[in-house]
Amino acid sequence: MPFYVLFIIFPLMELWAFVEVCGEIGFITAVLLLIASALIGGALVRYQGFQTVLAMHDSFDRGRIPAGELFDGFCIVAAGVLLIAPGFITDILAVLLLVPRLRGLLKSFLRRQPGWTTADSGIIEGEYERIEDEPPALRDPESSNRS
Repeated sequence: MPFYVLFIIFPLMELWAFVEVCGEIGFITAVLLLIASALIGGALVRYQGFQTVLAMHDSFDRGRIPAGELFDGFCIVAAGVLLIAPGFITDILAVLLLVPRLRGLLKSFLRRQPGWTTADSGIIEGEYERIEDEPPALRDPESSNRS
């Protein structure tokens, strides 16, 4: 089912939206609006991407895993991909992903879903094995018999 939505239904929706917008504002104006949204959106993606990379570096410097910044980066990359695709629906979705407040709402919504774990919980799962100071082959056999 996702294949049909992504490659058949969604482009038809984009085409329908473009025809409707062209009927309201004209073909040339609609095309200029798409070009302007791509240019402005591209500039926003570039700026916010740079800011997110700086925030990630700051998190690393503080010794923290940048989980929130990684999510923001993913949303910004997704917005960039949506801006590449021509159409008003994809442009609207891209703009929504570029609004930091809406990304925060999406992040908090996803955290409440089952299976979502935060990287900043402070708990690191793993196994360990105690290693003694001296390897057993170098120990004095008499000292182990005395114990």
